[in-house]
Amino acid sequence: MPNAPEIRISSRTDGNGKTNEDSLIAIRQDQRAILCVADGVGGLEDGDIASRYITKTLESWAQDKDVNQMGEKTTHRELQSLVANLHEDLRAIAKEKYGEGSDMSLASTFVFAVVGYTKAVIECVGDSRAYVCQLGNCTQVTVDQTAYMYDLVSGYNYDLLPMDLKYTMENKTVREKDRLIMQSIGAGDRIPQPVRYTVPIAGNVDILLCSDGLSNTLREYEIKRELEKKQSGTQVLKNLIHLAKSRGETDNITAVLYRRRV
Repeated sequence: MPNAPEIRISSRTDGNGKTNEDSLIAIRQDQRAILCVADGVGGLEDGDIASRYITKTLESWAQDKDVNQMGEKTTHRELQSLVANLHEDLRAIAKEKYGEGSDMSLASTFVFAVVGYTKAVIECVGDSRAYVCQLGNCTQVTVDQTAYMYDLVSGYNYDLLPMDLKYTMENKTVREKDRLIMQSIGAGDRIPQPVRYTVPIAGNVDILLCSDGLSNTLREYEIKRELEKKQSGTQVLKNLIHLAKSRGETDNITAVLYRRRV
């Protein structure tokens, strides 16, 4: 009988000298793992409250529901419902905190992964990312849900958007669009819809979840280069965060690294 694979999970978060609005979970369940990075939306108030509310709720849900036994489709349906509830909860908290007529929001992006033996199922809202590195390749799995990426995918077809977003898109520069998140949990009337990605995995694999504080300045080949070093997962994350900060990144930086060796 083959030996069980060696699985190690590392995590690190860096406030980068200011209030840390990122949050994470990393749960090991036998040979499986449940991971999440949430990033409070910049420019809104109390992003730290939003991201922590999301991760704490997800952690409780994952443990109570036994996600590993639910199956991919059921998990996705459950997560859709949970995200809708989180969205309304954060909107209610904002109303209580800032008043009924206020336009202030508590909001966060998130990337969530259930990692099994043969596949990783990844769900995303916003621009927090997941990378999967295996067989000598390192690939960004998630697609940033930004206005800039919407342009590339839709071919500038704004007619499909609600009027408020349509107007916003038509009056933004390319740089502004790259930073404009199309959906987040807690902001706006529309309920965000998590996008699901299923990635087959086999043998040795590294899965990295991170906030945009890390991905803003790093490329896949740079992440791959650090992962290939014969260092612990904790040291790899320290290296990646140091590299991002050395390039002038000022945002909070958070990452979770799942490593499996057979």
